Amino acid sequence: MTDAPPPLRGSPENALRLFFAITAPDHVKERLLRVQGEVGNDWRLVKPNQLHLTMAFLGEVPPTDLERVKGAGERVGEKFYPFEVTLSETGAFPNIRDPRIWFVEARASQLPEIAALLQESLKAWCDPKPFHPHLTLARRRADHARFVLARIDRTWVVDHLELVQSILTARGPEYSVVSRFPFKTVIPAL
Repeated sequence: MTDAPPPLRGSPENALRLFFAITAPDHVKERLLRVQGEVGNDWRLVKPNQLHLTMAFLGEVPPTDLERVKGAGERVGEKFYPFEVTLSETGAFPNIRDPRIWFVEARASQLPEIAALLQESLKAWCDPKPFHPHLTLARRRADHARFVLARIDRTWVVDHLELVQSILTARGPEYSVVSRFPFKTVIPAL
């Protein structure tokens, strides 16, 4: 994901394909890249700059509703203090016998709370599937793709949420950060 937000571009209908995310920092991405290197060409790997936890997928949002979407992100930022997220072990959706998505589980008690707040605030757009905190590593290309069960054991402090635009291209999706919503800062006691 790029740091400087480019101009927003929508689909031909001018809608914006959006999601809320927590982006993995570089020291975590380094470990994830090593694990990704253990699978063959039967998988389409997620690019390093696109490794993130999807907190709420909104899909197509009219530009006229962008401020409402940003407002939901601001409310989340105002409610939470920075917290630690731990990536544990890899798994697969829908299951390990028929893996289509290869992922690593993410753990933090705040993750389901944030997802629920976004889901409640943005019902009109949010994907209704149950929230399963994870970071996608790859998507299957071939029917008999082999994947790796691995322990990641990486932790980092999350201090903000991002609203990301996804633009679908022939080379795959391109992501750009639309807005960042910092979590509350802790004021030291005097």
